[in-house]
Amino acid sequence: MDITQLIPDDHYEQRRLFAILEQVGSTDSVTLGEVWSRLAAFLELHAAAEEEIFYPALLRAGLAALARLDPIRIASEALASLIDETGHSGLLAIWAEAGPTIIRWMQGRMAVHTTLAPGATLPLLSSATGRVFLGYLPERQTLTLTKQEDLAVAGNPKLLASATRAAGCATASGDHIPGLYAAAAPILNFAGEAEVVMTLVSAGHAIEGTAIERLRSHAAEASAHLGWVEPVVSTDK
Repeated sequence: MDITQLIPDDHYEQRRLFAILEQVGSTDSVTLGEVWSRLAAFLELHAAAEEEIFYPALLRAGLAALARLDPIRIASEALASLIDETGHSGLLAIWAEAGPTIIRWMQGRMAVHTTLAPGATLPLLSSATGRVFLGYLPERQTLTLTKQEDLAVAGNPKLLASATRAAGCATASGDHIPGLYAAAAPILNFAGEAEVVMTLVSAGHAIEGTAIERLRSHAAEASAHLGWVEPVVSTDK
């Protein structure tokens, strides 16, 4: 019999002993002493079994499950499917010390020749990828980088963040690299923060609306795999 069966069996025995205590008269000190002694020993063994066997095993199982929820693997699979569907090239970026940092670049049928490559960093305010991080990370994480960029060119950070959240994505048209167009969407963790940003890139023309819809859809599906649950908006007035 394994520990998961022993624990409920122990709980049943504990309830049985407590029921006996309720039935024994308060003057029957001998019987009360015997039941309490058995109950005390039983509870001590039960607690030891939980603390030394069950809880550590549960923790190991939980950590193993979290390890399987590899956000980069999930995001890479989502990007590969998106590129197959749309034909566009694409990239994945994470938030690093220097800001939005490319970790994966995939060419699509419509190849894009660019200097963008894993390890390259992107501007926060003038790139589609950066704007998604701006909209889906706590302000304390992005504030330092925001202050370093040219607000006169990029625009108001708060308005950019709000517009990105409202649209569920961000676009850029040659703002960072002339001739390149991009659309980006967040892959959210359970807390609703951007764990990875997935971006489509096109040369010479804007990303079409159908591709942006597929981008949002794949990002939402990957987010669900990471534990994000879209809040239900109440329609009550």
